[in-house]
Amino acid sequence: MRTSFVQLFVLSSLLVILAGCQSVAKNRVMLRTPGGLVLTDTPISSAALPMNTSPAMPTQSQSINSCPTSRPNLTKSPDEHYISVEGGGYGNAESGLFTVLWPGGVVLFYPGGPGQIDSNGSLEMKWFWYRTIPGEVVITGRRLDAPAPTMPEVILRGKPDGYGETGFHPSQLVFPSEGCWEVTAKVKEASLQFVTLLVKVAFEPFQPVWLPSGMIIQAPEITGLPQTIRLVYRFPGESKGEIIAETIQGLLENSNYPNTARQIVTVNGKQGVCVQGAPDKQGNWQTKSDAGVLEWRDGDLSYRIRQVGLGLHCSDLLRIAGE
Repeated sequence: MRTSFVQLFVLSSLLVILAGCQSVAKNRVMLRTPGGLVLTDTPISSAALPMNTSPAMPTQSQSINSCPTSRPNLTKSPDEHYISVEGGGYGNAESGLFTVLWPGGVVLFYPGGPGQIDSNGSLEMKWFWYRTIPGEVVITGRRLDAPAPTMPEVILRGKPDGYGETGFHPSQLVFPSEGCWEVTAKVKEASLQFVTLLVKVAFEPFQPVWLPSGMIIQAPEITGLPQTIRLVYRFPGESKGEIIAETIQGLLENSNYPNTARQIVTVNGKQGVCVQGAPDKQGNWQTKSDAGVLEWRDGDLSYRIRQVGLGLHCSDLLRIAGE
């Protein structure tokens, strides 16, 4: 089964908290779920949102470099059924409000991916919450890196929404634009606040079909956008050993490997090359180094899978690619 970015996110960070979705829109949104199921949820209408007319909008790279994204802070799960401490758990035990952060605090919108991009540029995404205290939860948001309309308010009402007065509750958040956003959830006197970065990608990033057991996705490397994106996978708590899945619009660069180390392979019907080893500090190729690269091209996109420190070989890299 193909291990998608969304699957890894939900399986490794299934911390959820708060209650209810505000139903204001008439149209329904389709969302992918881990088991290949499709959920329908009633999103908040964004058709009437005012458009941002400020001329001083930051570039995508400026937003990426300046956004102080929140990182997971949970050391203990409030409910093991919903929350993985190794994942994106984030919350305030004193307030009783919790949520799930996307890997690295970065929410990616791309063709065929989760969420929805509306005709006016608004970005809709399913969001998971969990709470231990009853009461209506009010969720608001504002953009930090540029002027923008505020996020439409969401109210989680518990039982009227079909969920409990406490416990798990999903919502639909509508962000008027991409960029750096601060989201605040309040119930009675309690509150929870986090910062997340929303990024649009013009192409679908490659997602591993197979990974060594226990590996989870880290913060995506997005500084190379709009041409390049890298998804990085590691074992929790370990700094060594990683797999990097890179997707590039256009031709690959720096892919000149020694002929003696090159192996011609087929990846999903396309010709590719697999290389075992890596150059040393002097630039000499060492075939016995614990590293390897698989590269191929399909249409306008090029792909590169790297492994370092995991003892994997070309057969394993082809398995990651789906061969």
